[in-house]
Amino acid sequence: MDSADRLGLGPAARPGQLAGVVGQEQREQTSRARTAGTSSPASFDQLLEREIAARSAGVSYSSPPPAAVQLKWSAHAQQRLQSGEIRWGAAQEQRLAAAVEQVARKGGRETLVLLDDLAFIVSVPHRTVITAMSGARRVDNVFTQIDSAVIAR
Repeated sequence: MDSADRLGLGPAARPGQLAGVVGQEQREQTSRARTAGTSSPASFDQLLEREIAARSAGVSYSSPPPAAVQLKWSAHAQQRLQSGEIRWGAAQEQRLAAAVEQVARKGGRETLVLLDDLAFIVSVPHRTVITAMSGARRVDNVFTQIDSAVIAR
């Protein structure tokens, strides 16, 4: 009894025909994906080449871009931003989001993010900024109940 017989393909199916059976199944899956409104999946070779090209250009598709992460702000952190003592812009928010993603990849849960002269305590799993402090408020402060810290670039 050979492998074709063990697979229940009968005596007429042989290894050369097995590729045809597998290829037919793949074509059917692709057809079902197109019918469902999705594009066909990229082959491994295509994905590998795309990743190599992206990494050589300094971009990685393995993780989402920092701008894709939407941070939430606690009422306390929003109040600190609106008080006027913290100058805030879109570029800083992107840098903060990137730092939070970096900590998330390392397994951090509650982190201190230092960004320019600002400090933020962030709940990483919830992507929520708990508090924000300017340089003046950071003086003589002790940060407790954090498991990580990152200096945002």
